[in-house]
Amino acid sequence: MSYQYLTQWDSPNFTPASQTKAVWLVNRQIKEIAIHWWNAPGAGATFEGVVGGFLKPGGLSAHFVATGNGRRVACLVSPGDNSWATGPGNPYTISIECDPGQTDADFDTIAELIADIRDAYGDLPLVPHFKYVNTRCTPYDLARLDREARNKFSAAQWGQGGSIVPPAPKVTATQIQDAYLEVLERTVDATGLATFLNSGFDIERIKNELRSSNEYADLKVRKAAEAQKALDDAKKAAAEQARLDQERAERDRASAEADAAAKAAAEAAAKDKWYYLIKQIVDFIIGLFKKDK
Repeated sequence: MSYQYLTQWDSPNFTPASQTKAVWLVNRQIKEIAIHWWNAPGAGATFEGVVGGFLKPGGLSAHFVATGNGRRVACLVSPGDNSWATGPGNPYTISIECDPGQTDADFDTIAELIADIRDAYGDLPLVPHFKYVNTRCTPYDLARLDREARNKFSAAQWGQGGSIVPPAPKVTATQIQDAYLEVLERTVDATGLATFLNSGFDIERIKNELRSSNEYADLKVRKAAEAQKALDDAKKAAAEQARLDQERAERDRASAEADAAAKAAAEAAAKDKWYYLIKQIVDFIIGLFKKDK
């Protein structure tokens, strides 16, 4: 698929091949390709930041910095010279600083770079960075890198090669559409459809590529914000309903108390009415007795 071969930067952190023996007591002998990643996944390091760090005098360097994001490879030190990456292994290695995301695009881009290096310097084996330097970095799957690199061809101009056997489509347009709806929650665009139909990726690898995209990250942020807003709105609605329920309960209680008071007053009034009537009757009977006497 080719990659962008970027040569506009030159790291000051290297040892010319002519000075190799003076520093390491051996001549420059390119025997291996050392694979390293530039930081732990999720640490926030970027291609631009790593390149910028290697351009600062007095630091470390690598021959190449590679990422599948935009399919970019920066050459910071000529492969014929010694980069400052593998310590005692510097005279023997060509070093590649890799994107730690390890996406399919990362593997594919680095594999094409390896094919270009091997075309120029021979069938070099791949070794992990920690072969020479005590580092906690988790290595790439070197067997997969080697396998994919051997299915690549190198062109006269680095970055213009590709796959020896173009991958046959493993998915249908309908499956890709469904993957977009599932992961990105939108329909597939023409560019995405063409890219994945020609990628040779199976449907799970396509979904992984989509989940590694900035669009998916933005979608997750947006959905999280929407979920938080929905939660906040639900809390506000619940609080408002609780307030209305409290007001209703207070009105019902006041109404019940008023009804009870009215009932008590009515009962009291009724008692007074009967008392007055009975008193009149009694007084009338007493009056009759008095007349008889």
